[in-house]
Amino acid sequence: MRDSNKYDGNQVVIHTIKQGETLSAIAQRYHFKSWTPIWAYNTEIRHVFEGSPDSIQGGVSIFIPRSEEGYKHLIIKFKSLEGYIKNAGDREMYLLDADYYRFLANRVLLDAGGDGLQGQIGRSNDR
Repeated sequence: MRDSNKYDGNQVVIHTIKQGETLSAIAQRYHFKSWTPIWAYNTEIRHVFEGSPDSIQGGVSIFIPRSEEGYKHLIIKFKSLEGYIKNAGDREMYLLDADYYRFLANRVLLDAGGDGLQGQIGRSNDR
């Protein structure tokens, strides 16, 4: 979390309420159209506030959520990460398949080599 002086909407920041400060003033400072996203984030997600929005007190640290644009960027990052994870999983499956087929090929070669050795041993015993 970044400090409130560097808020760009892409990160959640902590804001300490000053005595007499209102949620409307805080929302305006962080370029929110309304104070309700800040209230919702601090009641539903972080459980900082209880009661009425009119009863906020100075000295309490609250969380300023990402902006709408910040959440859009976050979703894009998650989708990108999801694609990366899928590709990495596909690559691992390919590598596991390749190892399995190498194992099968080596087994066939060992079986064939063993059959050849048994034939040589059998012929040497016939002499």
